[in-house]
Amino acid sequence: MTAVRFNRQQRNPVLSKLLAIIAICATAAVSGCKDPPNSGNAGKSASATHVNAERPPAVVSRELPAELAGFRAAIENSKLDYIRVKARAGQSVAPWGSKFRGVPYIPNGSAYPRDPAGKLLVLLAQLNFGEMPRLDGYPASGLLQFFVSDGLSKEQVWGSVQYDEKPFNPDRYFSSLQNQRFFRVIFHSDVLTDKDHLQAPPVFSSEPMLPIMQEAALTFEKHTEPVLIDDYRFTNVFAREPQAFFAQFGTQETAVANGYIAFSRQWSLAKVGGYASFVQRDPRSIKPTEDWLLLLEIQSSNEAGVDILWGDAGVGGLFIRRDDLKKLDFSKVAYYWDNH
Repeated sequence: MTAVRFNRQQRNPVLSKLLAIIAICATAAVSGCKDPPNSGNAGKSASATHVNAERPPAVVSRELPAELAGFRAAIENSKLDYIRVKARAGQSVAPWGSKFRGVPYIPNGSAYPRDPAGKLLVLLAQLNFGEMPRLDGYPASGLLQFFVSDGLSKEQVWGSVQYDEKPFNPDRYFSSLQNQRFFRVIFHSDVLTDKDHLQAPPVFSSEPMLPIMQEAALTFEKHTEPVLIDDYRFTNVFAREPQAFFAQFGTQETAVANGYIAFSRQWSLAKVGGYASFVQRDPRSIKPTEDWLLLLEIQSSNEAGVDILWGDAGVGGLFIRRDDLKKLDFSKVAYYWDNH
């Protein structure tokens, strides 16, 4: 039910080649593919949190379905601020600037992130909080970096560790999403803006194959949104999971669900904070009491000249516990991507 803005006829040919490879891994227990086998979700349509609803239209309706009028107060109270991220391709960004891909910020004396085999990780996204509107609970300054391993292997796909334990163990599965062997989330509280104090950019033997294939400058806008149907916090607002909640409307179940999606969804290429979107399921439902927040979400898209493709038109996200965010502790961030 994610509002994916991706034209399959305009795929980057390099990404399409990688997509064909990734399709082979779709039967494996990969957190970036479908739900792991024996997880209790295999064979189901998405998950118990999904309802029989179509993708929302590109143009969002701001009218709440009449059937939900009695829930308007709860919906209003659920609203959260978030930062909408816009990307502009074709521009070189300073090492300390907000960007997808490009030259990462690496101060002299800092170790460049690598995987267990010593292979360089690749910068996927970099956010300078000093360049974005203030968002309550998130840093007012500092630089957040998201590095991933390129391509795929028997152990990982774009930094997402393969989970293949049987029987499925929810806690161990979620811990695998926090395993930063093949991805890294780094935060710099102090940001230097003198290139003489920064390392030269790394040199790769070949072009990394990643969900984002080119550098893009990022800009930010602050917005507000009500709870989204995909987010695990939907249950906190309506006291029922989406499937059970919308079932009360009988033959109008699908229409009301689609109406709420159209009402609530404000599509963003990427976002910081607010509610998260998923193609399959919200992994945070495994840990519903731990107050997991959305740190960064990146959608598949080919808008504004920026090609982003998570497998088959999926979405990637980073999640952090509120207490860890307060402490600026990014060592336990969970990384999850899924696709159709």
